Amino acid sequence: MNPGGILFYNTTFSPAALLTGASAFPFSLRVYNFLAVSDGPISVDKQRWSDVLAAYSLDKKPVFDLNQETQRKRFDEVLSLADTLHSPDPAQDMRMELGDSLRTSLRGTRLITDDNMGDEWR
Repeated sequence: MNPGGILFYNTTFSPAALLTGASAFPFSLRVYNFLAVSDGPISVDKQRWSDVLAAYSLDKKPVFDLNQETQRKRFDEVLSLADTLHSPDPAQDMRMELGDSLRTSLRGTRLITDDNMGDEWR
């Protein structure tokens, strides 16, 4: 991975996979059941995210047609995920969470190593 790059992977909500990534990299961000990890800070900038999402297109068609009420509601719903970053409820799975919070809430969880392969070898 290039310096400052981000790896984003599915943890399948595995506490061991979340904690292992958050422990192996100095910076991490959980997004639902995915984890972004990096050697550089990961910033959540809601306005930038909104701008990027609004500009997304597939086959030259916008992913979100913000002129349609239902799509605008979905767009706002997706963006509201950024508001969960500092949620007081660590049990809420459908949110964002920074590495420091993950390391605290998952303390005591067994890390995945080459020697134990996590749940695969149990």
